[in-house]
Amino acid sequence: MKIYMRKSRVFRHLVLGLLWFGLLAYKYHLGQSFSAVDIFFVLAGILFIMLFYWERTKPYLTIEDGILRRGKTSIPVKDIKEWKNKSGILLLRGNDIEIKLLPSRISQEDRERIYNVLRKADAQE
Repeated sequence: MKIYMRKSRVFRHLVLGLLWFGLLAYKYHLGQSFSAVDIFFVLAGILFIMLFYWERTKPYLTIEDGILRRGKTSIPVKDIKEWKNKSGILLLRGNDIEIKLLPSRISQEDRERIYNVLRKADAQE
Protein backbone atom coordinates (compact mmCIF):
# COMPACT_ATOMS: atom_id res chain seq x y z
CA MET A 1 0.00 0.00 0.00
CA LYS A 2 1.47 3.32 -1.08
CA ILE A 3 0.24 6.50 0.55
CA TYR A 4 0.90 9.80 -1.21
CA MET A 5 0.62 13.42 -0.09
CA ARG A 6 -2.77 15.13 -0.14
CA LYS A 7 -3.61 16.39 -3.62
CA SER A 8 -4.30 19.92 -2.40
CA ARG A 9 -0.75 20.18 -1.03
CA VAL A 10 0.77 18.76 -4.20
CA PHE A 11 -1.16 21.02 -6.57
CA ARG A 12 -0.42 24.05 -4.40
CA HIS A 13 3.24 23.61 -5.35
CA LEU A 14 2.32 23.41 -9.03
CA VAL A 15 0.27 26.61 -8.83
CA LEU A 16 3.06 28.46 -7.02
CA GLY A 17 5.67 27.28 -9.55
CA LEU A 18 3.52 28.39 -12.47
CA LEU A 19 2.82 31.70 -10.71
CA TRP A 20 6.54 32.50 -10.46
CA PHE A 21 7.07 31.64 -14.13
CA GLY A 22 3.94 33.64 -14.99
CA LEU A 23 5.31 36.71 -13.22
CA LEU A 24 8.51 36.37 -15.19
CA ALA A 25 6.61 36.01 -18.47
CA TYR A 26 4.44 39.05 -17.63
CA LYS A 27 7.54 41.11 -16.92
CA TYR A 28 9.00 40.01 -20.26
CA HIS A 29 5.71 40.82 -22.00
CA LEU A 30 5.81 44.38 -20.63
CA GLY A 31 9.16 44.84 -22.33
CA GLN A 32 11.22 45.18 -19.17
CA SER A 33 14.74 43.85 -19.30
CA PHE A 34 15.81 40.95 -17.17
CA SER A 35 17.71 41.72 -13.98
CA ALA A 36 19.37 39.80 -11.19
CA VAL A 37 16.04 39.60 -9.33
CA ASP A 38 14.61 37.55 -12.18
CA ILE A 39 17.04 34.76 -11.33
CA PHE A 40 15.18 34.38 -8.03
CA PHE A 41 11.88 34.13 -9.95
CA VAL A 42 13.33 31.32 -12.06
CA LEU A 43 14.80 29.54 -9.02
CA ALA A 44 11.54 29.81 -7.07
CA GLY A 45 9.59 28.47 -10.05
CA ILE A 46 11.98 25.56 -10.50
CA LEU A 47 11.89 24.78 -6.77
CA PHE A 48 8.10 24.60 -6.63
CA ILE A 49 7.88 22.55 -9.84
CA MET A 50 10.46 20.13 -8.42
CA LEU A 51 8.46 19.86 -5.16
CA PHE A 52 5.34 19.16 -7.21
CA TYR A 53 7.09 16.40 -9.15
CA TRP A 54 8.68 14.88 -6.04
CA GLU A 55 5.47 14.76 -3.99
CA ARG A 56 3.45 13.56 -6.97
CA THR A 57 5.71 10.60 -7.79
CA LYS A 58 7.26 9.54 -4.47
CA PRO A 59 5.02 7.99 -1.81
CA TYR A 60 4.96 9.63 1.63
CA LEU A 61 4.58 6.25 3.29
CA THR A 62 4.74 2.64 2.06
CA ILE A 63 3.40 -0.46 3.78
CA GLU A 64 4.43 -3.63 1.96
CA ASP A 65 4.94 -7.17 3.23
CA GLY A 66 4.38 -6.06 6.83
CA ILE A 67 7.07 -3.36 6.70
CA LEU A 68 6.21 0.30 7.17
CA ARG A 69 8.64 2.53 5.28
CA ARG A 70 8.94 6.33 5.26
CA GLY A 71 11.90 7.56 3.27
CA LYS A 72 14.94 5.54 4.31
CA THR A 73 13.52 4.58 7.71
CA SER A 74 11.60 1.34 7.96
CA ILE A 75 10.06 -0.69 10.75
CA PRO A 76 8.20 -4.00 10.66
CA VAL A 77 4.55 -3.49 11.60
CA LYS A 78 4.71 -6.36 14.09
CA ASP A 79 7.60 -4.64 15.91
CA ILE A 80 5.66 -1.44 16.58
CA LYS A 81 5.31 -1.35 20.36
CA GLU A 82 3.53 1.97 20.73
CA TRP A 83 1.63 4.31 18.44
CA LYS A 84 -0.07 7.48 19.50
CA ASN A 85 -1.27 10.72 18.03
CA LYS A 86 0.42 13.49 19.99
CA SER A 87 0.18 17.17 19.05
CA GLY A 88 -0.83 16.40 15.48
CA ILE A 89 2.06 13.97 14.96
CA LEU A 90 1.61 10.21 14.79
CA LEU A 91 4.51 8.61 16.67
CA LEU A 92 5.32 4.98 15.86
CA ARG A 93 7.85 3.45 18.25
CA GLY A 94 9.56 0.12 17.87
CA ASN A 95 12.42 -1.43 19.80
CA ASP A 96 15.02 1.11 18.67
CA ILE A 97 13.30 2.99 15.83
CA GLU A 98 10.89 5.90 15.99
CA ILE A 99 8.96 7.18 12.96
CA LYS A 100 7.04 10.44 12.99
CA LEU A 101 4.17 10.91 10.54
CA LEU A 102 2.25 14.10 9.89
CA PRO A 103 -1.40 13.04 9.42
CA SER A 104 -2.25 16.50 8.08
CA ARG A 105 -0.20 15.72 4.94
CA ILE A 106 -2.33 12.75 3.93
CA SER A 107 -6.02 12.32 3.18
CA GLN A 108 -8.55 11.10 5.73
CA GLU A 109 -9.06 7.87 3.78
CA ASP A 110 -5.34 7.07 3.83
CA ARG A 111 -5.16 7.96 7.52
CA GLU A 112 -7.89 5.41 8.24
CA ARG A 113 -6.00 2.79 6.22
CA ILE A 114 -2.89 3.37 8.36
CA TYR A 115 -4.89 3.15 11.59
CA ASN A 116 -6.52 -0.10 10.40
CA VAL A 117 -3.11 -1.65 9.71
CA LEU A 118 -1.90 -0.59 13.16
CA ARG A 119 -5.07 -1.91 14.86
CA LYS A 120 -4.70 -5.27 13.11
CA ALA A 121 -1.08 -5.48 14.29
CA ASP A 122 -2.20 -4.74 17.87
CA ALA A 123 -4.94 -7.38 17.66
CA GLN A 124 -2.47 -10.03 16.48
CA GLU A 125 -0.19 -9.51 19.47
